[in-house]
Amino acid sequence: MIKLFTLKNVLGIGMITGISLISYHAFTYGSGQPPAAHTGAPGESNCTSCHGGSLNPNQSNLNNLTLTGNLPGGGYAPDSIYTMTLSYSQSGIGRWGFQVTALLKSNNDPAGTLTQGSGQSKQTSSVGGKTRQYINHSSAVSNSNSVSWTFTWKAPANANDTVVFYPIINAADGTGGTNSDQIYAKAINIVPSPLLSTPSFGPGKINICALDTVTFHGSGTNNPVSYNWTFSGAGVNTTSSTLQNPNVRFNSQIGGNVTVTLR
Repeated sequence: MIKLFTLKNVLGIGMITGISLISYHAFTYGSGQPPAAHTGAPGESNCTSCHGGSLNPNQSNLNNLTLTGNLPGGGYAPDSIYTMTLSYSQSGIGRWGFQVTALLKSNNDPAGTLTQGSGQSKQTSSVGGKTRQYINHSSAVSNSNSVSWTFTWKAPANANDTVVFYPIINAADGTGGTNSDQIYAKAINIVPSPLLSTPSFGPGKINICALDTVTFHGSGTNNPVSYNWTFSGAGVNTTSSTLQNPNVRFNSQIGGNVTVTLR
């Protein structure tokens, strides 16, 4: 009788310990931030690695996952800061979590700078040798049928690539477990603003001799209001200008190639 009683106690302790570990795992991500690098972006896992079920179990619900911002012409301008709002809705859901990262489409490098909003936290993680930024919930949000989070994004210094945001949503069942949670993720493209100017320019003359002064004529689409020239190479005395049509003087040692850039 004593041995049987002891065995039951040992089994009971083992079962209680297992239940405690499962509850702690669910509680950690509900009352604290989830682990980084779980957006489903290239090279990453997604939230189904911790929550049961498949990714995007109901494809039609992806239409309810949106990312909006005060983007000029629907696109971004370089070095500009935008207020971004991630929203999702699903009937019957009352507890939510999220994570998002932003990458350049061409090479999956981090794109710009993310800054967390209220009730959110920021993390970084190295993926493919590059440090990515993540904004996610600092604790799960309890709200019936819909949710939104607002954060800020500073665009990259150059507007020459599409930026892809990778948001992922946990539509939780609120039981404290993970098996009935629904995970939704999608890729959202943000292109350079069509309102940006595309520069064009040309020199006033092609055949340039030593000590010549050449006028470069600048222009661009969408009525540009500023010009930023750089000149480099053997033979130029002028290295930069903010004039629309700068005069560039060549010295007596002219030779080789001269690189001209207009932004």
